[in-house]
Amino acid sequence: MKSPCTGFLLAISFFLLHSCTNPKIKLQNESQVPELNINLAKDPPFDFEIVKFIPVSNKRPVSDLSFKKPDTVFFLSRIVYAQIFVDRIYLKDDKDGSLGIAYLFDLKGGLIWKSRKGKGPGEIVAANNLYADPFSGDLVINDGGVRIHRFSKDGRFINKKESPFGINFMNSLSPDIEVFVSSAYTGKPYKVFQINGGEIIPYPIQHLITKGTPEFGETNNFQYFNEHLLFTYYLTDTVYSLTATELRPFLRLNFIPSGIGSLSRKQIAGTTRVSELFREQKISHKSDWFCFHEDFFYCHASNNQYRYICKVNYKTNQSWVQRLDKVNVFGISYPQLHFVGYAPDGLIFSLDADRLGTAAREGLLDLASLESGILSRLKKLSNLDNPVLVIVK
Repeated sequence: MKSPCTGFLLAISFFLLHSCTNPKIKLQNESQVPELNINLAKDPPFDFEIVKFIPVSNKRPVSDLSFKKPDTVFFLSRIVYAQIFVDRIYLKDDKDGSLGIAYLFDLKGGLIWKSRKGKGPGEIVAANNLYADPFSGDLVINDGGVRIHRFSKDGRFINKKESPFGINFMNSLSPDIEVFVSSAYTGKPYKVFQINGGEIIPYPIQHLITKGTPEFGETNNFQYFNEHLLFTYYLTDTVYSLTATELRPFLRLNFIPSGIGSLSRKQIAGTTRVSELFREQKISHKSDWFCFHEDFFYCHASNNQYRYICKVNYKTNQSWVQRLDKVNVFGISYPQLHFVGYAPDGLIFSLDADRLGTAAREGLLDLASLESGILSRLKKLSNLDNPVLVIVK
């Protein structure tokens, strides 16, 4: 006859065994999180140098390539995302309205691959967003928030997966683990999931929700860094770190006010969408694009008056800030550490973060000349009136 305690002990043993063999993702809500202070008004600036440009025009379709100049000319109309990874440029163009088109180019602007519209193998209905896999260089495309397509860096179709939930953004945590943020279009709160060997595992995001942030959960920037995925959340001041088994705060951002409509800690992170909070404070735009490399944190900040790119040593808190007059940043690529963005008339540029903060050298071009001197020179060189892709070191 079993002892009254036998069943209870067996239940406890089974629970412990199950816990060991099926580890859950833990939330580490650390109280002492490093904080970066960035003074947008007083931190010294850095310099950069333009080394390559690729003119772009919407006057002719992308198929009409010109090889008359050393750098190939290609033709796009509304670039909304760009990433440089190793020897490829990954682009998303919304020339057909909301139906995004994905492209692969080499670093000279030569077209390698362009997405085809359709529902068959290798065809895309609508490229919502994309990323370069940090392990393989594959192009991964979020198709309409419900399908995930993977292509090699040469444009070869690899596979297509149906998503069990709406996708907002995604990246790879390892060669076997993909991480996705669910979409608000599902009518449910944003959540982060990992797909590990076909198993969908949620991160305990709900424990990090902050009062007064009803849109908490949206992100548009993941970065793979030292076996972690780092990301920010809409209307928060914290950068979070994901591993396969853990979610924890990584650091907090403190932008010291500068001028009219300056940023506060609660106004740097998330997405480019404007919220009620930003409208009330006359903040017309902000972005959370960031990148980590060695001891440095790089990011883009903006308010209703100016935009900035920032470099901070997150161990010493030393900062460099460059104001971008009428220039916006919509991405930072990795591992080359290029800021990617656009200026008036569609000028697209990239800044090599490895050289941010270095001493001025002969031939360096300051950001103030982007709109006048550089743009006019590029127009004369290319004989085009529209955008230019510029890779900067």
